[in-house]
Amino acid sequence: MKKFIIVLLAVFFLVALSGPLVAADREDFSVSKLTVLKKILGTSFETASKAMVAGTDWTLSKVESLATFLTVTASGSSDAIIVPTAFLRTGDVKIIRNATDGGVYIKKYGGTGFEIATGKTAIAIYNGSDYVRITADATH
Repeated sequence: MKKFIIVLLAVFFLVALSGPLVAADREDFSVSKLTVLKKILGTSFETASKAMVAGTDWTLSKVESLATFLTVTASGSSDAIIVPTAFLRTGDVKIIRNATDGGVYIKKYGGTGFEIATGKTAIAIYNGSDYVRITADATH
């Protein structure tokens, strides 16, 4: 919970620094702002990416499950990023960038999670039973 609050405060801080709060600013999760967020948190902000094959889910390895920022490319629709049960941590925050031509789900193994639309980025948290949205999909 402490990590979630720190991340949430850091995101609000970034938005406040970026100038007037307009819709376009709230939806900007550019790499430069993520780099600033990493510096504010004072921790590593690990990333993982995968060129998914249509009809094939991405089951995260132990190392990949520790990443905060996940990017997917080259997927068909309705593929999923799956976090195995052994690697789940309540309060775990993920930023998912969907650079595919279809929707992508983030979920625990056996869960339902939620879908991130094509060409969008979303922030999710594991609430102890599955991944849920913190933010609406934002254009990247």
